[in-house]
Amino acid sequence: MLAAVPAMAQQIVNKNAGWVSEWTTRLGPFEAGSAVPRMEVSKAFQRENYKKAARVAREWTISQPDNFEAWGWLAAACSGAKQWQEGEQSATRLLAFSDVPSSYRSAGLNNRANCRFHLKKFAGAEADSRQAMQLRPDADNQNQLAWFLATCPDSKMRNGREAVALANRALKLNSDPAIMDTLAAAYAETGDFPSAVEWQKKANKDPKTNKEGAKRLKLYQGNRPYRDDA
Repeated sequence: MLAAVPAMAQQIVNKNAGWVSEWTTRLGPFEAGSAVPRMEVSKAFQRENYKKAARVAREWTISQPDNFEAWGWLAAACSGAKQWQEGEQSATRLLAFSDVPSSYRSAGLNNRANCRFHLKKFAGAEADSRQAMQLRPDADNQNQLAWFLATCPDSKMRNGREAVALANRALKLNSDPAIMDTLAAAYAETGDFPSAVEWQKKANKDPKTNKEGAKRLKLYQGNRPYRDDA
């Protein structure tokens, strides 16, 4: 859903490892059989080998189909591996569980939003992103919704003013250049190209945003907004 930087899939998979301790407190009888696949899938994530992570997580769901953590990892891995249909299905499966941490549910919604975006199910993607933000109104979730509203290829789904407001709120919580990148796209959607250029230049000081950010900067300098490619 988020192109290059900020990248929704990348943000989500990077956050999953930090949530393991919260998840495992809820696993109960599944914990004994979770240590090995969790370690394997975590290593695959760290190496950005999302296809391997998906294979491991898929086997995990087969051996423990009632383990919400396994479905969570599979949804995140498929999102990172661009396996959109399986990712959407896995995220839907995990969201059917009731007793899970809000951080985990939020991640599931964002993974499903990412997959739905690439399946061109834009209304569903927006609904998931909004629900994730309501559960956890942190900088990442506000940023992800702002990016969608600023760059969605479907004009009916875009809302530049709301995107600017969300990105500014996110930036107050976290000065991440990825959020500056989103704010630039949001300003471009409203037609405020001078502000878009200003914020894109700030974002491009970070090497992670520089390559794709340079392309967007040229668009804004030519008074053209950016459209994410689903």
